[in-house]
Amino acid sequence: MKPTKIYTLGDYYNDEGLRYLCHEVKDGGNLKLIATFLINSFIKEIPDNSVLIGVPYGFGYTTMNIISEYVPVLKDVFVKTKFTSVYRRKINGVIVTPNDVGIDLVYNFNPSILNEKDNVILVDNVIDTGATMARCIDLLHRPCEAMCIAVNWENYNKNNW
Repeated sequence: MKPTKIYTLGDYYNDEGLRYLCHEVKDGGNLKLIATFLINSFIKEIPDNSVLIGVPYGFGYTTMNIISEYVPVLKDVFVKTKFTSVYRRKINGVIVTPNDVGIDLVYNFNPSILNEKDNVILVDNVIDTGATMARCIDLLHRPCEAMCIAVNWENYNKNNW
């Protein structure tokens, strides 16, 4: 299942500045400035009943880590049992099928902590194919929104998770 809404700054491949920002986040560049920029860009749009949940990651810094100093973000809701992302598999020449995505995610959370009326927003750096988001939504068994710096709209729109 795809997110019902995506809060994003734009298209990953069509905006060189956003690609740079995504790499700055992962590499731990000027995090305070990036956090301020992201929060100012997104917070006014987020409904008051929202619960932000971080999407698992393999390495580097994440949007979740950066903004969690300023707004509450639930971490470790999902745990990766392996650290080979779809992105890493693709750049290593592995053909990724729908059966391969999200296989290394497990749910590590008591769902009773979430209220039925909570608006769940999954937080990640970049959405590429949407596979990780779809797996997280499937594990939560509820509609969710997403927040990220950038989306690779071409890849995302090709997939119907």
